[in-house]
Amino acid sequence: MPQWVGLLAVLAPLLASAQVPSIAAQRAKLPNGLDLVVVEDHRLPVASVQLWVKAGSARASAAQPELAALAGRLLWAGSGGRSGARSLPPAVAVGGESNCWTTADVTVFADEVMAPALEVALRAQGERVRARGLDDRMSAQARLDVERLRSVGRGQEPWSAARESLFALSFQSHPYRWPTLGWANAEVGAQLEDVRAFIRRHYLPNNATLVVVGDVTLAAVKGLAARHLGAWKRGPLSDAAPAPEPAQQGPRRTVLRAAAAGSALLCGVRAPAYADADRPPLQILTRILAQNRDSRLHRALVDERTLAYLVQGELVPLAQPGLLYIGVAVRPGQSAAAAEKVLLAEMDRLCVSPVTAAELDRARRQLEAEYVFSLESVGSLASRLGEATVLGGDPELVNREPMALRAVDAAAVQRVAQRYLVEDRRALVQLLPTAPSSAPTALRPVPAERWLREEFGDE
Repeated sequence: MPQWVGLLAVLAPLLASAQVPSIAAQRAKLPNGLDLVVVEDHRLPVASVQLWVKAGSARASAAQPELAALAGRLLWAGSGGRSGARSLPPAVAVGGESNCWTTADVTVFADEVMAPALEVALRAQGERVRARGLDDRMSAQARLDVERLRSVGRGQEPWSAARESLFALSFQSHPYRWPTLGWANAEVGAQLEDVRAFIRRHYLPNNATLVVVGDVTLAAVKGLAARHLGAWKRGPLSDAAPAPEPAQQGPRRTVLRAAAAGSALLCGVRAPAYADADRPPLQILTRILAQNRDSRLHRALVDERTLAYLVQGELVPLAQPGLLYIGVAVRPGQSAAAAEKVLLAEMDRLCVSPVTAAELDRARRQLEAEYVFSLESVGSLASRLGEATVLGGDPELVNREPMALRAVDAAAVQRVAQRYLVEDRRALVQLLPTAPSSAPTALRPVPAERWLREEFGDE
């Protein structure tokens, strides 16, 4: 038995009676429309400053989905007068950390600093959104970075090559089908003027939220934000939210041949939006089915039948209805068809039979523990608040999460299984490897969103 399972058994009584602390998020708004979410946490002299802008790849275009990532990279690299040659971000220069990531919904600029350097981080955020000093040299470097990150991303998981196809198979019209870093088999074609136009359209204070967590006060954050972000001019939000994806009318599947280490399966079902009441029971369902070594699919495919060597699942956090997906890396010499049969049988079993009390209790406690541990870091708490505010519309979702998980029972898990896991909602990609030196089969006809946020750290 893994050591952490034994540790969880020891901690279980403590977690059951634990009172999860409430996060006292304070809200304010600058005259230009910039939302502020501030949590005062005076345990350590540190602060996390995150600017969340609704400028993800879903706001770009099918022809140039990489625009959002390029814009984020350019603005992040341009803070602190860093035009041209690479240099340290302002937060790093004072001993902190700095990062930027782009997803389908948002681009986030995140700085962590010692509390006395709070103004350094807020000044950097102001310099970014002013978008000054963006030049062709920076644009060329950003394109190279995106191409490099594409290559790195495709090697992270055995089924990375199939991710684009799965999202395109699942979303026929919604821009969640677009990959955050652009199509894998296409050049990064967006030019500097394209990026500037994207920034002018989406980088507006009334389209952004500033989240600050740490040894700060609301008054100090509000004053510094007004000084460095108050001149950021609001503007019209020209793009309406994308129309919802039409209901799927039957199962979908495709076979992808690509350069890969081995065969893999990627199965997705359309899932609700971040703030939907079905999300907590689906979180528990995903944990029971495909997350961790004690999940049903890991036991069935890896431990018992040795058909696979890796199983993972994720309920993707998205502002609009998104995707729950399961990845299976097939063991060399084993049958992908046999692994698929087990995968689908386990999904069917959740629809017809309730989960056990032990499975429910274990999954619930694991998710609660992850939640509590995330509160220890100002950066992870700021990210949780950013997701809740920007994707879910309310920072209080962070406080409601533990009780929502505790309220989930076996009937709720079976209810969402019967709603979301049924055959007509499934999309399945079977990845078959070509020779390692062969070029991947063209993905453009069935591309899709590569989830997992793409991080742009300094090299």
